[in-house]
Amino acid sequence: MLIALPGPVSGAHFNPVTILEAAVYVPWQVARAVVGAILADAMFGEPPVKWSTHDRSAGNLLLGEVVATAGLVHAGQERERRSA
Repeated sequence: MLIALPGPVSGAHFNPVTILEAAVYVPWQVARAVVGAILADAMFGEPPVKWSTHDRSAGNLLLGEVVATAGLVHAGQERERRSA
């Protein structure tokens, strides 16, 4: 049922190989992000693993994330447009 419902709306289909690739890709990316954060802390002489004590829930931070994401999406679209 879950596979059949979105098909008529998006025209998409579900490929089991793609799902298996994602099952490997996502944990691999998360592991790489964790290792990168640990290495960055080590490079700046910080403890490699620590809990953050900063409150990161302000509206200005959300706005910054939205603007940065929009910039990345725009850059990707421009690259595709220029290569077509």
